[in-house]
Amino acid sequence: MPFLEVDSGVRVFAQDWGSGKPIVLVHGWPFSHRMFEYQMLNLAQHGYRVVALDLRGWAIG
Repeated sequence: MPFLEVDSGVRVFAQDWGSGKPIVLVHGWPFSHRMFEYQMLNLAQHGYRVVALDLRGWAIG
């Protein structure tokens, strides 16, 4: 799974789709990166690089 290390020993999950101008999607409570799955696909198909991440401490499941 793709993780980013944001601090010493602290990793957050991130998805990175497509290429082109970047768009970063950040969820609110109580959601996860999965709330953007349809937007990520559509934006990536239209020439954008889309990055969605889970907030620190959020468990993916």
